Amino acid sequence: EISPLMGKLGTELLAAPEAFPASVAALNRHAQAAPEAVEVVVNEVFAAGRAGGRTMETSRLVQAFPEEAGVTTGDLENHVNALAFIYRAAKRGEVDAAGSGLMEALRTYTDASESVVEAIHSAWANPKVSTSQHVDKILSVGSLVKLDWKLGVAAASSSCSHLRAPYVRLIFHVADSNGKLHVEAVEVSYSEFVGLSKTLADVAAALHRL
Repeated sequence: EISPLMGKLGTELLAAPEAFPASVAALNRHAQAAPEAVEVVVNEVFAAGRAGGRTMETSRLVQAFPEEAGVTTGDLENHVNALAFIYRAAKRGEVDAAGSGLMEALRTYTDASESVVEAIHSAWANPKVSTSQHVDKILSVGSLVKLDWKLGVAAASSSCSHLRAPYVRLIFHVADSNGKLHVEAVEVSYSEFVGLSKTLADVAAALHRL
């Protein structure tokens, strides 16, 4: 018997636009080639949805993928559209904060691969502030005095005993309007760091042109 939640969410997912299946198929392929990068994109899209649908910088997100994955800006736009549709469907389908029924509905009503389904459920049930939003929030308290960084490798996690995933820890030293120093740290994956560094490079280039 189909639960009321599954029925409501299923109805939303079945109303997907014509291009949705092809976008999901491409997302599956790219998740197989670069699963961490796809997780970054899913988290960014869902963070944008929670922020009221702010504009996504697909040119920055595409930098999260390795070159060999062959992901273009056009591919990213399709990924963002498909994921944004899923986010809106989950909202209209009244999925709770824990994501109850979300994975089952995605498996039943879409062709999303298991890794994509898990990434979507994780982004819904464990919401994250996007990397750029986090940095903006840190710097909003005052002026940047110093930025330290540390490179590390996550050896394992609760779901993977041989993870070996690189990450960067950024430590911001920020002075507020009274001169008081605040220290904030944020850990980002390699893919997130590549996207962030591209954004900073674009800012530097814009400043150079002034």
